[in-house]
Amino acid sequence: MLLRLPLLLAGLIFCTVTFAQTLDPTALYIVEGITFGTRSIRTLDPNTGSLSGVLFTISFPGSAALGFNNQNNSLYYIDGSNAPSQYKSWDGTTESGVLGIFSNSTSIFRLGFMGSTGIAITSDNQVFSFTASNPTPVSLGFISFQGPSPTGSTANGDIAFDGNGRGWGIFGNSLYRLDFTSSPINAYPIGQIVVDGVPLDLGFLVTSIAFDSQGRLLIGTLSGLVATIDISTARGTTLTTLSGSIVRDFASGNAPFLAPAIAITKSVSPTSAKPGDTLTYTVNVLNNGNAAATLLTLQDALPSGTTFVANSATLNGVNMGAATYPFASPVSIDGLNASAGTILAGAANQATITYQVTVNTTSPPASITNIAIANWLDGPAGGANATTTTNVTLPNTPDLTIAKTHTGNFPSGGTGNYTLTVSNSGTGASAGTITVTDSLPTGLLINSGAAGAVTLSGTNAAAWSCTSNTTSPQTITCTSSTAIAVSGTSSFSFTVSVAGNATSGITNSASVSGGGESNTANNTTTDPTTITSGAPLITLAKSCTAPATCSTATQQPGTDLTFSISYTNGGGAAANNIILQDTIPTNTDFKIGSATSSPGTTGLTFVIEYSSDNGASWTYTPVSGGGGASAGYDRSVTTLRWRATAGNLSFTAPNNTGTVGFITKIR
Repeated sequence: MLLRLPLLLAGLIFCTVTFAQTLDPTALYIVEGITFGTRSIRTLDPNTGSLSGVLFTISFPGSAALGFNNQNNSLYYIDGSNAPSQYKSWDGTTESGVLGIFSNSTSIFRLGFMGSTGIAITSDNQVFSFTASNPTPVSLGFISFQGPSPTGSTANGDIAFDGNGRGWGIFGNSLYRLDFTSSPINAYPIGQIVVDGVPLDLGFLVTSIAFDSQGRLLIGTLSGLVATIDISTARGTTLTTLSGSIVRDFASGNAPFLAPAIAITKSVSPTSAKPGDTLTYTVNVLNNGNAAATLLTLQDALPSGTTFVANSATLNGVNMGAATYPFASPVSIDGLNASAGTILAGAANQATITYQVTVNTTSPPASITNIAIANWLDGPAGGANATTTTNVTLPNTPDLTIAKTHTGNFPSGGTGNYTLTVSNSGTGASAGTITVTDSLPTGLLINSGAAGAVTLSGTNAAAWSCTSNTTSPQTITCTSSTAIAVSGTSSFSFTVSVAGNATSGITNSASVSGGGESNTANNTTTDPTTITSGAPLITLAKSCTAPATCSTATQQPGTDLTFSISYTNGGGAAANNIILQDTIPTNTDFKIGSATSSPGTTGLTFVIEYSSDNGASWTYTPVSGGGGASAGYDRSVTTLRWRATAGNLSFTAPNNTGTVGFITKIR
């Protein structure tokens, strides 16, 4: 505005001096609605209710949304009666032309400045932004209301921004915290506007909010009510009531710094416990700031070594109905007198969480420590946290562990020795029977694969009794009733046979149980063992297969006896150049053509050779009646042999075994 003052000298007017009026960013500006008959801008003293004279009348024909831009110390206003809407500015001296046109389809009644960025919201909650350097409005999408929806119409209302650039808005006579960092822009409810204890309904339509020079949030209604509102509770008191003037909007350059300050404390009862006891945790979350915190969450990992007591969790005295532990990941909480996910400032509005756990009786910890963490919108990285520790008095219980060792490599086809050592790392001696189970890997045998008692050696062998089973691979089960003292050990050893075809690397495992211990997490051991290749080891088994009573009854002269010889390579390498040799039993005559070879899958090829001089030479050919024998038999044959002319005898079943045979007659 320009003030023109005449300059007088001796009754004569010489000139007019013009002063430019500058807008006061701390003042509370109002724009009157068209229903009052003007579109005038005035200032309002909220403490007295007094209005200034008309400072300026905007050129728009209808009601206007008003905002103050601190960057250029100007008032901006939007034609609120038409859509699409135009906007202009006034710097206290000059009104601008049209600066931009919104692409809105409904009226714009909300305008505020987030720093130097103008934010406008339509009656259907579409958001636009603009700046002095980029005046063309840009759509930011629509408001997304979180939690309970606003009551009543959201068409009217207003927005204001604090010194942190955080938005505060009125929708449906309720106060919301606006998050312009999210997409879409989220609105979190603080609460319905309550003035002098009375909730404002549509009879007191809130159309205006702004911060005054004292940092208070002021609201104005179409009925002329002006009140100060606690931004943390949406509750306030009347400052004044304007008569004869319908205020359409407030604006000011005041932007106080408002922020929540969350503090969290945590306690546990009792602070000392023993396995099986129940612990009660209490977490208090308090807002010591000057603004509500929204998007409030709590995370409190279940304390290690405990079990959650189902349905024990409460929030502000109300059971949460959680059958399983609810705080393992962040969960929304709220304080007293607040909507979901919100905590208002002040001790009366704190959030209180309780839950119970029991201390595990299996593997109980010596102490229980855990951290509760609260996070909220615009809060610091990592949030706020609190820690508790409970000391656990552990009973004198044993804790058995087992180790299995051996020395050197085991040769295939040979033997090896294992040592098992049971140790007590607990706080009490073992009691009752201790059981050790050793699962032999394929390729190792005890008792030649048979069931029975196992021969033991070693320091404490006398305290142990071991047996084997016949299952392949075998299991050795050992028991002892001799107590193992705290920090004591008990060890014993046994010898295993190594198959010739055992693989080069095997792992033997064992476990311990019993003895009165409760910690079963450390009860197993493994012992990798290297098997080295060995020599072939051929074993023979000879039997008389016919007649059936050959080996159990006396046989008469003239009886044919059928003999079978099996051969098996149980060593650690293939056998070659194999020769099998057998002597004709005394007082029997060899039956011509009865010598046989059944190599199975060995791949061996044998020639059968005969000796008449007990193996000194092998050029004899059997003849019927030879040596005075009856027809078909030869008494001169003293020795038989089967000589391999092709193939090697494997040491891997089933290619490692075959049979040969022959028939003789008793003289």
